[in-house]
Order: sequence, then structure tokens, then C-alpha cells
Amino acid sequence: ATPQAAQPKPAIDLGPLGEAVRELVQRVDSSERRTAEMTRKLEATVGQLAHRIDQSEHEMEDRYSEARGLDPLERKLQMLGERMERAERGRGGLRPEDQRTIQTLEKAVSAVVDHLETAEQRTDNTLAEIRESLASLSHRVESAEQEAAREESKRREQALETTLLQLATRLEKMEQ
Repeated sequence: ATPQAAQPKPAIDLGPLGEAVRELVQRVDSSERRTAEMTRKLEATVGQLAHRIDQSEHEMEDRYSEARGLDPLERKLQMLGERMERAERGRGGLRPEDQRTIQTLEKAVSAVVDHLETAEQRTDNTLAEIRESLASLSHRVESAEQEAAREESKRREQALETTLLQLATRLEKMEQ
């Protein structure tokens, strides 16, 4: 029995295990580098998209302000005014029938301008009402979601309480 006890046990070769661990570490490092690179690229792409969206919004705002400034009605009125001034200078004054025509034209233009201002005011009021309705609806949805979350929390609390009571009862029965 003594000769067997004296024999040393064969050594376990940990070389393949160590090699496998090193390979795993290298693969994890490589994966982390790829993930970091992809994250950087994704952040750059998102940044570019955000910049493009901002730029588009600014361009649209600029175009809208230019379009409002170059309203066709305003251009037409300006052209008519310039023509009237040239006609007045060219003739040395207005004839009575021209004066009546101009007054009628001024009244018509004034009515159109008033109508446009009224329509714009109505549009602004309608948009304000829509914004208020959306805000109210958003608040109601948020309140409903919070209420649903509270109800769910209560149900979970009650279920937990019931389970704890059952466990306590079972524990008491086991101790008896």
C-alpha cells in the first residue's frame, strides 16, 4: 500500500484551458472595440442627422418669412401704387372720375386686407384652441397612465401581502 501512496499523481495539463481563456479575453476585447467603434459611428450619424434637421428647419423658417414678405397681394398693391404715382405725375393731377376709381379701389383693397387679417386671426385662434386641446388631452392621458400605474401597484401590493400572509400561516402551522 505504501508504494502507491508514494507515487505522485499525474499533473493536470492546464495549458489548453489557459489558451482558451486567453482566446476568450481576446475575443471579448475585440468585440468591445467593435462595439465602441460602432457606438462612435452611430453617435456621429445621429449628430449629423440632428444638424441636418436643424438646418432644414432654419431654411424652412427663412423661406416662410421671405414668402410672407413677398406676398403676391402686397406686390400687386405696391405695383398699383407705383403706377398711380406715375400716372399722377405724368398728367399733373387726377381727374374726378380717376379719383373716384382710386377711392373705390382703395376701399376694395382695404376690405380684402381686413378680410385677410380676420382670417389670419381666426387661424391663430383655432391653432391656439388646438394647442390647448392637445395639452389638455396630453394631461388627461398622463393622469390616466399614472392612475393605471397606481392601480397596478396596489394590485401587486395586495398580491404580495396575500402571499406573505399565506407564507406566515404555513410557517406557523409548521412550527406547531
